[in-house]
Amino acid sequence: MSDTCSSHFSFSEQLKQAEFHPETFPHWICRNFLPEALLKPLASRFPTSQAIHHFTKPNTPYTQNTAYPWEFTSLPADLTELNTVASAWTAQKQDLIQFIHPHLPPHLQPHLQELIDHTESRGDGRATSPCTMKGTTQLGPHCDNPKELLAGLIYLRDDRDQGEGGALDIYALRNPNRTRYMSAKRRIPSRYLTKIRSIPYASNTAVFFVPTHLAIHGVSSRDITTHDRRLINLSIEITKQSNLKLWDPQRHLHRRHELNLRLAHRAAKLARQAGLSTVSKVLSEIGSSGEIYNFINSKRLR
Repeated sequence: MSDTCSSHFSFSEQLKQAEFHPETFPHWICRNFLPEALLKPLASRFPTSQAIHHFTKPNTPYTQNTAYPWEFTSLPADLTELNTVASAWTAQKQDLIQFIHPHLPPHLQPHLQELIDHTESRGDGRATSPCTMKGTTQLGPHCDNPKELLAGLIYLRDDRDQGEGGALDIYALRNPNRTRYMSAKRRIPSRYLTKIRSIPYASNTAVFFVPTHLAIHGVSSRDITTHDRRLINLSIEITKQSNLKLWDPQRHLHRRHELNLRLAHRAAKLARQAGLSTVSKVLSEIGSSGEIYNFINSKRLR
């Protein structure tokens, strides 16, 4: 794709024309997102999940229905079209922040300049490996990192892929008054949720959203298929130089997981005081994942 064509592509202009949904969190759905001059070579040259695995994680097992990302910062130069998208995403950060500013949580809106100065654009080309087990999902209902200001997906489905599934499912809480519903890893049990929208995995469909504590989403299960699930994953994230964040995970942590964390941190402190450095390290790791009970059960500690 030529530089002239890439310079005319505007993320924010595309979002202005997109289908906007304010409930239960701001999100935009846009069909035919990328210009045809970029889409065709990008789709035809998009790396396979096996290729991404080979170049980025060669010493790990290659498994079914698993997402393999190739970070923009480490893309090879010959992936011209993917690098074009990466460059445009980075260059247009300020325009995008200004566009989403009215849709940000109220506590962030007075800090527009800080958000412009202390955010970074990130992204990757991502291929999820073929699915060999029916009914499996890549990622169930969850919320994104609270330091993420904007998230986006651009689907690049192979025209030969006739399988079902792999859609982006959007959820709402069944009880809107429930405030504590997620694990320490920001996963949400389906019993708390109602699916309100499903955005099909379709070529050149893009979804962008402001990832608040109510931006609960997941990927639907896929049919058995020999095809990758291909997309570009995009985000603008608040850096460590700023204390700003969209929401506070501790306020939404389920009571059981909050108890897990407190027990693990307390046990780690006692272990440190007793000079048990190895035990302290293990308990700290358990506490950070919020899975102390699962760990104890799996290891059958006495």
